[in-house]
Amino acid sequence: MTPEPGTMRLKAAVGGSPEAAYYHRTTMVHVHGNGRAEQLKPNLGAWASASSWMNAELPYLLYGPVVTSGRSADGGVGPLSEAMVTQVRTACATTRETMRTWQDRPPVSNEAALGELFAYVRRDLAALRSEH
Repeated sequence: MTPEPGTMRLKAAVGGSPEAAYYHRTTMVHVHGNGRAEQLKPNLGAWASASSWMNAELPYLLYGPVVTSGRSADGGVGPLSEAMVTQVRTACATTRETMRTWQDRPPVSNEAALGELFAYVRRDLAALRSEH
C-alpha cells in the first residue's frame, strides 16, 4: 500500500515517521515518532505552544522538527487557521527571544528555564487572544 502524499510530506518535514498529537481542539501537532531516541534536539517552541494550549507545562519535551496543521471535519489533516498560524509564530518568536536572554542570564536549572519559557509564551498567547 502506497502512503498518501500528505503523509509523505509530513514524514519528510519531521524527518521520520510522524505521530499526531492533540493539544488544541483545532490543531494537530505532528512530531517525529522517535525523536528523543534518535537524539534530536528538543523543540522548545513547539513544547511551549502545546503547553500553552493545554494550560499546563507538558511533562515531556517534543523533539526535532514539528509540523502544526489544522484538523478537517473528519479529524484528518486540514488547513491551519490564520489565528493559529499567528499563535504558532508568536510562540516561536517568544521562544527565540527568551533563549537569547539565556545567553546573558542563564537559568539556574532546566526546570526553571521551562517554567520561564512557559510563562512568557502563555502571556504572549493570552495577549493575542484578548486582541480578538
